[in-house]
Amino acid sequence: MCKLRYVMLLAAALSPLAAQGAGQWVVQDADLADPRSCDMELWHSDFEDANFVNLACRGTAPLQLLGEVEMPRGGDREAYRLEGKALGRELETDGYGLGLFVAAGYDSDSRNWEEGEVFGMLTLEPVADRLLVHLNPGVVWSREDSRWSPFWGVGGELALFGPVELAAEVFGVDNNAPTLHGGIRFVLFDDQVELDISYFEETESGGSGGFSAGIGFQLAQF
Repeated sequence: MCKLRYVMLLAAALSPLAAQGAGQWVVQDADLADPRSCDMELWHSDFEDANFVNLACRGTAPLQLLGEVEMPRGGDREAYRLEGKALGRELETDGYGLGLFVAAGYDSDSRNWEEGEVFGMLTLEPVADRLLVHLNPGVVWSREDSRWSPFWGVGGELALFGPVELAAEVFGVDNNAPTLHGGIRFVLFDDQVELDISYFEETESGGSGGFSAGIGFQLAQF
């Protein structure tokens, strides 16, 4: 089975809840960047011992594209990801978010596409401006296994106070033991800057854990 190389966070706030999905998150929310804007995220993963940067852009359509670069410390290889999110229903107008997420990962060392993902995205808001729940049924592909495997993920975000948000995720592939992940987020400058610190733990026998930390911000509007 392909080892998932992602990180997830814990987050939420008294102001509108921040989006989950890119960067350190594994479970994807059915939400997009602001229309005609680009968001950037920079973070470090202690588990992967690597630095990451991604750029997500959206035009006027309910479609978002993201490119990501992974740069392991002390190595001469890089890994790249391409992601796309499309929404059919939006939380703000329909009361729930519903969409499709697709992604693919390329390794510069092997010069191959090493992994792929296709998830459904459902976001619910049981408590307005306080609680979000994200569900991701889907499949993942690994070149190592040369097959598609079922994936599931559940995430939640809970508003605390002021700029402080909490959230939690659990996700797994096939019948393997799930991974747990959580952290804290600070949303600053009218939701324009987000600071995240998180920790995840693989619950399988001999599984690993690690911290991650990063910053996300709106890079440009056009």
